[in-house]
Amino acid sequence: MATQRPVPVQDAERPNPFAALEKYDPKKYNVLCPPAAMRAELGFGYAVSVEVVHISPRKEDKHVYKVGSRPHGDGWEDEVTFYGTTLNRIANAAGISILGTRRTDDRRDPDYVEFQATGALIKSDGTPVYRTRTNGLDLKEIEEEVTEQQTIKVRTLIKENKVNKNDETAAIGTRVRAEMHQKRKKRVPLCETGAILRVFRELIGMNSSYPISDLDKDFVIARIDFRPDASDPVVKRMLMERGLNAGREIFGSQGMLPTGSRVEIAEVAAVDEEPSAETVNGNTEGAQTPEQSEEEKVAHHVADLKLMEASHQIGYLSELQTRKGLKQKMGVDLTKLGAVKRLEIILALEKLPDKAAEPTGSQGGLGELFEGVE
Repeated sequence: MATQRPVPVQDAERPNPFAALEKYDPKKYNVLCPPAAMRAELGFGYAVSVEVVHISPRKEDKHVYKVGSRPHGDGWEDEVTFYGTTLNRIANAAGISILGTRRTDDRRDPDYVEFQATGALIKSDGTPVYRTRTNGLDLKEIEEEVTEQQTIKVRTLIKENKVNKNDETAAIGTRVRAEMHQKRKKRVPLCETGAILRVFRELIGMNSSYPISDLDKDFVIARIDFRPDASDPVVKRMLMERGLNAGREIFGSQGMLPTGSRVEIAEVAAVDEEPSAETVNGNTEGAQTPEQSEEEKVAHHVADLKLMEASHQIGYLSELQTRKGLKQKMGVDLTKLGAVKRLEIILALEKLPDKAAEPTGSQGGLGELFEGVE
């Protein structure tokens, strides 16, 4: 049975970010998309992409394996689930990160296994959503189900004169033992896969198993990606800021450009224009750089500050305190400052000379900025 895609909740005037899925008929494709993200507008820089994933039903391709049977027409059809490599392909297409799996049973009962899996997905507004799900596998219960299925199958074969009526009990027992031997041997990976599939079901509406005939249809999977317009100067600055922040996290402050490197970054961001003759010849003396007004410089700088993550704003503010000689005198817990207050203090501190005296009302109004801040 094909997975039906969720119906997005959209205002009449608001464009549907998942409109790209509309051209894929659920009767011809297995359409998967994140239900939670369908109810949110796309955040800045985020876009929906669609990937088609083919999963082969052939046993030799090892994309899927049999976990049971189900009635189909006048006969039976295999029920299949996915190998780990196939699950990885689906996770990559959907943007799902499996953060971990762990066995949670006490291992005292050889017929019972339990696993827990945790996965994450970025919603369309850019926020992550996490799901943790547990799956238990009880071989005693499974044996009862297998016995019931094999009894129906053998009795069908008896009606078709393919099995002797006197051999009914023996035929059922042989079939049950063979199937349970495989399930017992694979009980741990089966249970772990079941836990992962429960996470997938929550995040993209995927079934834990499919009738093998459903694999004649390709899987169409929606994914939320962060794909900002790199031609936008503001976006360029943001991407560069993220790159610098990544360097700081990996290498520490020594891995960053020195203070004052924002001017160099701004120049790099503008190197989309045709190079001048002087630059081509290796002589930059005569190269003209368009001048910015003070208002433009301030506006760009404020935009840069707003694009910084809160933790990096706090780090920059702490650095400013030290540079201005105010580290001990201000006595403020920077983590308790709101975003607007942080920005105001940063701009005020930047106006002060290095190693300034104790802040007073005459020093850029810092005294007023800290009123009510512990």
